[in-house]
Amino acid sequence: LGVSEETLKTPGAVSEETVREMVSGVLEVSGADIGIAVSGIAGPSSDDTDKPVGLIYIAVATNEKTFVKKLNNSFSVNIRENNRNSAANEALKLVCEVLENKAV
Repeated sequence: LGVSEETLKTPGAVSEETVREMVSGVLEVSGADIGIAVSGIAGPSSDDTDKPVGLIYIAVATNEKTFVKKLNNSFSVNIRENNRNSAANEALKLVCEVLENKAV
């Protein structure tokens, strides 16, 4: 999707900058009118960074604008499944919000 090495190094794969570059790549590669990108730490354990399990960034973009949402989930059971479901639900909600605002 064309995320730069510099972005992946600093601030990292789980960041607003990364999902912005990812969703831009989605639009470019697919030719779609709207795109979604998600990056996060689903768990149950963290990666090699100091970022917590449950940190998720979602980007939704049109050709005019990009919207980013940050989640800080703190599930205590079914951590990975709940983080993945939360990310999917929030991504779809953000798509709906973008489409509703675009239609107005």
